[in-house]
Amino acid sequence: NSSRVLTEDEMSNLPTIIGSLDNHLISGPNTTVYAENLTESDSARYSIVRKGRVFKHHETQEILGYEALEIGDAKLISKANSDGLSSLVVSNNIREVLKQDMLAGPDAHTIVSSFLPSSPEVEVQGEIIALHNAIANVASNQVVIIDVGSRDGLEVGNVMAIDQAGAIVREKLPGSTRSKEIQLPDVQAGLALIFRVYDRVSYGLIVDSSRSIHISDKVRNPQ
Repeated sequence: NSSRVLTEDEMSNLPTIIGSLDNHLISGPNTTVYAENLTESDSARYSIVRKGRVFKHHETQEILGYEALEIGDAKLISKANSDGLSSLVVSNNIREVLKQDMLAGPDAHTIVSSFLPSSPEVEVQGEIIALHNAIANVASNQVVIIDVGSRDGLEVGNVMAIDQAGAIVREKLPGSTRSKEIQLPDVQAGLALIFRVYDRVSYGLIVDSSRSIHISDKVRNPQ
């Protein structure tokens, strides 16, 4: 639940925190903050989010979405005044709340608590484009982000195999001082259970790994 994926339009239209009651640089629980562009709605509670990474397709470089990191939660205490500012109180936070952090409603892509693992109904091929809460590699019980989603036929509960490219070795040519390069076969490094699916991006939990898993490893339907 610590991050979600938004489109460019969704990100640009989010209300923005512009300051706090005592003009602190950072805010924490029970601090009153002020936001602009908060539209009239029945919602009284919001998630505080911060723009994170830009997710791109590994081949086309198409922008697939923008990471919105969960900072905490806020409760509306006063709707917009004559200057267009709404008042909210920070109810909890996992990171310090800063100016220019944004407010988002409930995530429509909530994590389903119960489902049956399955293979995708169509052929799906993609690549790991980011790691969640990791820098270089991940293993079992950690999360990866892949560049395929619901538009590619992926659904919550699908299981994807993770492949790593085989090493390139050189073999000496008979009767010659020259050698040639040989690409060794790809090797399956693990399995990922897809638990959150957006239009063009998905989150997967590594449920099995025999090797460290990295950005640029391929994902495909399991055999």
